[in-house]
Amino acid sequence: MSKFNRIKALFLSLLVIFVLRGPTQSAPAKAKTRPTTVSVVLKARNQSAMQNYINETVDPSSPFYHKYLTPGEVSDQYGQPTSKVSAFKKYFQKYRLKTAAYPGNFVLKVTGSPNNVNKALKVRPSSKNLKNFTAKTSLPKSLSSQVATVVGIYIPVYKSSSPSKKVIQPQTHIEKTDQPVDAASGKQFAKKYGPLKFADHYGLDKLYRQNLTGQGQRVGLIVLSDFHMSDVQKYLAQNGMNTDTSRIHKIYTTEQATTNQDSVSNIMPQTEATLDVQQAASVAPDANIDAYMGISKDDATQADVLFLNAFSQAISDNHDKQLSTSFNIGNEMNKLIVPGLSETSKQYSDAFNLIFEQAALQGITIFNASGDHGPYNSPSKKQNLTIPTSSYVVQVGGDNITLYANY
Repeated sequence: MSKFNRIKALFLSLLVIFVLRGPTQSAPAKAKTRPTTVSVVLKARNQSAMQNYINETVDPSSPFYHKYLTPGEVSDQYGQPTSKVSAFKKYFQKYRLKTAAYPGNFVLKVTGSPNNVNKALKVRPSSKNLKNFTAKTSLPKSLSSQVATVVGIYIPVYKSSSPSKKVIQPQTHIEKTDQPVDAASGKQFAKKYGPLKFADHYGLDKLYRQNLTGQGQRVGLIVLSDFHMSDVQKYLAQNGMNTDTSRIHKIYTTEQATTNQDSVSNIMPQTEATLDVQQAASVAPDANIDAYMGISKDDATQADVLFLNAFSQAISDNHDKQLSTSFNIGNEMNKLIVPGLSETSKQYSDAFNLIFEQAALQGITIFNASGDHGPYNSPSKKQNLTIPTSSYVVQVGGDNITLYANY
């Protein structure tokens, strides 16, 4: 990866971070009948050989240095064989569920009615102990031996007659004391608050003078909200840039869901997604921007699945050699997963580590925003980096931005 691409991708991660803390609270009644999606994460074949090959690709003395694989080659060498994937599809089809394997054969996307999903996975509470309460799933022995975990099942936890109030919902680290700034015009605004200020601080202006502005590159963003293209155009115009947004691509990874896009509950995730796209499009003004959007109408699909599958599709598409996100789920201190979900914190983090290993095999670099506090998701005496934790991700953060633009 060139110095310009590293710096460009690095910038994409220097953004405000969202933390999702559990399933959506009081989802509309429609969500109970709308199709839902869960992910069945499969075990890798030849795990040690896969890790060894990843190490070889970054060793200049190795004959496999920078000899990256395609998703098909990953599947052939390390993913589950096609015969096993077909067996899963055949099983879920009995329950009227659609099953698709992301290229690489590490993650199966299973979609259908919530009732049929629960029947196929034989969902039941694992324990009456609220502290360790999870949604237990099971599959026939011929299939379960290939399964690492199931992500996306949720059984509400009840104390007496009152439902648990622990939920996963978007949260921002924008400080309440932050004050909006008045937008100047054109380059003056860009120099004071926008991409020209960043370019000056990080030496990108030297690259720009060599016409290194992202030509022929694709930058992938993982977002958890839709956004208005007109907002991106306005930002580019405000910075005196080309407002042609045909190079910006929306890719819906679960379903196209724009309902209530501007509702109060959605405004902060939408703002975050918009910021990500605006910054990427302006810092790399000639690169294509692929926004992989993990969203679900009426919250029919849980947030943990939306995040996992957005990454799974971006990695298996293999279009972008750099992926960045400023969204995240939980942190090590709050243990991420609330009671009632079908995966533990470790299982969820392991699932991400697996698909990030696939990214490394394909030569994809992943950047994740750790927030404004470096190794801390939130100020604390103990380190509490957001998860998924993985040695195949560049964690970026530590800036403290006290002013932000209000568009």
